[in-house]
Formats: sequence, C-alpha cells, structure tokens
Amino acid sequence: MESLNPLLQQARQLVRTHPLKSAASLLALLVALAALKTRRRSRGRSFNGPKGLPYIGIGLERARNGEAGKQHEWIDSLHREHGSTVAFVLFGTSIVLSQDKRLIHKALTDTSMFWRSDFAMGLAKDILGTPLFFLPTGPVWKYHRKSLQPAFGPAVLKNSASVVTEQTNHITEIWKNEIRASKDGAIVLDMFHEFTAFTLDFIGRIAFSYDFEAVNRMHTKMRNEDQDIMEDMARILTVRFGLPPFAWWWRGVNRASPRVQKVTGHVDTLLKKVVAERKLKKSTGTDVARADLLEKLLGTDGDGKALFSETEILGEVKGFFFAGHETSANTLTFSVLEMTRNPDIQEKLRKEAMEVLSSLGDDNITVDSLSRFKYLDQFVKEIQRRHSIVGQLGRRAVKDIEFDGYLIPKETVVLVDLRGMHMDPQHWKNPEKFDPDRWSQPFDPETFLPFGDGPTNCIGQKLALIEIKIALIRLVTKFRFEYVEQTLEFVTFLTYGLKKGLQVRITEL
Repeated sequence: MESLNPLLQQARQLVRTHPLKSAASLLALLVALAALKTRRRSRGRSFNGPKGLPYIGIGLERARNGEAGKQHEWIDSLHREHGSTVAFVLFGTSIVLSQDKRLIHKALTDTSMFWRSDFAMGLAKDILGTPLFFLPTGPVWKYHRKSLQPAFGPAVLKNSASVVTEQTNHITEIWKNEIRASKDGAIVLDMFHEFTAFTLDFIGRIAFSYDFEAVNRMHTKMRNEDQDIMEDMARILTVRFGLPPFAWWWRGVNRASPRVQKVTGHVDTLLKKVVAERKLKKSTGTDVARADLLEKLLGTDGDGKALFSETEILGEVKGFFFAGHETSANTLTFSVLEMTRNPDIQEKLRKEAMEVLSSLGDDNITVDSLSRFKYLDQFVKEIQRRHSIVGQLGRRAVKDIEFDGYLIPKETVVLVDLRGMHMDPQHWKNPEKFDPDRWSQPFDPETFLPFGDGPTNCIGQKLALIEIKIALIRLVTKFRFEYVEQTLEFVTFLTYGLKKGLQVRITEL
C-alpha cells in the first residue's frame, strides 16, 4: 500500500490543477471498463443485436422512443431486424430481449437461473416504498408475498364484486342522466378518462375503503387533486424509465425535485391519515370489519406481532394503486374500442349477458356466476392478447446460462417480451385480427401470459378480472357504444394504452 502513496499524491495534484481533464479521464476510464465488462460477458456464442455506443449502447435510442411513448414500435423493429431474441446494451447493462416462449417460460419460472431484478425497485423506491409488485426476488419479497396472499382471498374477491357493481351502477346513472339531457339522445365521452376515474374510485375502496369521488368530480367539472397527484406519480416513473438515474435531475424527476416532493408528500399524508384513523378505531373498538387491503396489512401474526411496519403498509397500498389502476383502465378502454370496431362482437356480448342474467333470476353478479359468461371470458382473453397492457417483464440471470446454444452471462437482464409472444404468428393465426372465437379452440397456455408466470406472477389477477368482467356486463347491457372518427394514438408509458383518449358515442338501450 505504501508504494501507492506517491501515485495517490500525484492523482490528487492532477485533480486540483486540471479538474476538467481529470473528469474527462475518469469518464474515459468508465467507458473503457464498461466496454471490457461487455466483452467479457459476451464470450461464447451471442444473440444478434444492434451494437450501439460503448457503455451507452442503444440507450439514447431507447430514451428517445420511450419519451415519445413508442417503445412498443421500437421493440417491434428490433425483432424485425434481429430476430425473436435480441441482445444489446443499455447504459452498461447487458439486455436480452426475447419473445421466444421457451426462454420466457424459463426466465419467469426457474428461480435457480433467473430472479426478478432490482431495476423497478431502483426506479420507484423513493416514491412507492417497497411494494410487493416491485420487490426483487429474495427473502423480503417472499415474506411480503406470503403475508399478502390472504388479502386477495375469497372475502376480498366477494367484496370486490359488490364494490364494482356499485361503482358501475353509479357511472351508469350519470351517463343515463347526461344522455337524457342531450339534444339527440347521445353523448360522446373519452373512455380512457372515464375508466381512469372509474378504476381510481374502485381501487380506493378496495385498498382502504376510501372514496376518491373521481367519477363525480370529473362529471361536475371539479378539480380532483388526489387524482391529479396519482396520475403525476405514474408520469414521473414513466420519465425515469427512459433515462439512467444520473439524468433524472435533468428532467426534474430526481428525489429532491419539487415535483417528486409534492407527489410523495401528498400521497403519504393522505395514506398516513387513513391508517391512523383505522388504527384509532381498532384500538377503541369502534371499527367495523372490512374486507379491504388495509385490513390485511394491519393484521398480526400468531404471536400478535404486526405483519408490516407503517412504511411497508404505505408502500404496499401505493404499489397496489400503481399496479392496478392504469392496467384495468387501459383494458376497459381497449374493450370498448374493440366493441365499437366490431358491432357484431358487441351484440354477441350483449346477447350472452342478457341471457345469463335472465337465467340467474337475479341482477346481482357474483364471483361464482361469472364463470357462466363464456363468450365474455373469450372476449377478455382476446383483449389481453391483442392489447398487452404490460408488454415486457425483466428477469436477471443469477449465473451464466446456456440457452439453445447461446450464452446468457450472469447479471444479464432478460427482457421477456409478452406482447411480442402474444402477437407471434408462430403461435397465433392472423395475430393482428381481433377474434374472441379463437379461444373456443385449445391453445398453448405458455404462449398467453397476461399476468406473467411463475412465483412472481400478478397476485391481484383474479381481482382485476372480476372488476373488468362485471363492469363490461353492466355497461354492455345498458348502453350501445359507437366509434367516432378520430386519430388513435397508441402509447407506451410503462403500460400500453390509448392515453391520448378514445372518443365514443354512447346511447341508452
């Protein structure tokens, strides 16, 4: 070590006298080390892919397309040019993008080879905390998953059916009143905005029995700060997703930025107030039994110890919002889009819904009775295949892996392209065509993974399907939806959707 002292002294002197040259030298060293790291990782047969710049790789191209909301088109172009599995570098990280069902299955299910990476956690921890939906594979994830499983059990699912029925009846009355007050017996609404408000109200009640009144406020033209903040939280994470962390400050989305501080401050204050009120009622014996997520989060283990700290509770509630809000809103929006594009399919859905409701002899749709809506199930599956809301999932290789004669080096992030697989003509005849009837035939379950697969699949998938299906049944039996001429813009900002809007003409049946 003593022999290094003169060198260290010379280095300090160089930094003091030539700071710019020192910075440039350091940057050059980092690039060289990254290039060396990439070369070491690429030993052996490698997948085809764009080369890009040292360290940066194709990160600038990714950032540009991500900023424009065109990640789905960019990924499609990579597959067209380089094949079903593509290798590239993003800001020093080796990526393998694949729509190969075999590699996708292995990456999502084999925990001896692949773990969920900490990328999402690094992206959102200062805003969302440590929710299950973003935790990397490991003991903390395992504890959260096991402890949260009862929160999505039969009691919560039954309650969700009641809540979505109430929410749909409410929005139905609002639409009916507006239709009857219109001059021509019709209204034109932006379905993305309608369903964004609808799902926010639903999640508020399911998560912690809180009414955001998003639907009411939207139709009375009242500003809803809660909704504005929740939507800005998603936009912040979208911007971060397209940039390396050291560049977040440039866009004003770093942790210390006023924008991020405003979002985290508002959400944490709201949730802390709700949690404190619930705890107080429990301690005084004035609370009523609730089948919501917060009730489960405030539970205790066999020794009476709290399952989660307050920080963890806040994180799980925020994660639940983030994972379930836009995904359901986008799915419902695409459902209405396809009904307007295919009036025959809309009529078939309506006919089945009315027949099943009549045979039930009760207008109250339950979790059990949903299984009787066969064509609706096919319709929702086709929506999830044709319009994959979550297009890709990331998994990190925990060791060097050989796949099909190719080397996937340790620490490589495998980006499983669910959207690409769902649209692959090898698995689906005429994949561009929207065809619910394709689901009346047998299919390979490994080629259809709207909720992921393996131990980290979506814990709330049953809840989401209940919300979506009951809402569609209620709406299609009360209204007719017609397409309005417009320019549709399909956008990917973390999730895929018609986030610039979908105008639809609605009439009462």
